[in-house]
Amino acid sequence: MSWETKAWGRTRPTDSAPGLFSNHELEILAGGFCSLHYHEQRANQFYIIEGTLRIVEVYGWDVRVRTLRNGDRYTIPSLVTHQFQAITAVKCEERYFADRNGIVVDTDIIRLTIGGICPNGILASGVQVTATEYTTLDIRRSIA
Repeated sequence: MSWETKAWGRTRPTDSAPGLFSNHELEILAGGFCSLHYHEQRANQFYIIEGTLRIVEVYGWDVRVRTLRNGDRYTIPSLVTHQFQAITAVKCEERYFADRNGIVVDTDIIRLTIGGICPNGILASGVQVTATEYTTLDIRRSIA
């Protein structure tokens, strides 16, 4: 399968069973961050092969941050607003699977911001809104 270029690095599908799961390989540049988003039906699981990846989850006014390193695995349930941020260059596996009695479809993503790369790889400890702006508050209030 071929690589797809993203604002934060690149990704390619590695395995899938239509409607059940899909697996992807990600290479994320240091300072790269994805859009703040959620999935309507899919859980999103990361397995870190190399590097340090921060996962930011937003629960109303509560912004929770988790740092993943080599060998760590973490699952984000569907409907949870989240973002990844690469503290260093990262190689990881990403797995999607249905967790709400639905099916895995690529179109269930709801994006609230766009991804990118922070200058000099410097990321905030909260939600990265743009390459130079971030917030530790509920992002929905900030962009409403």
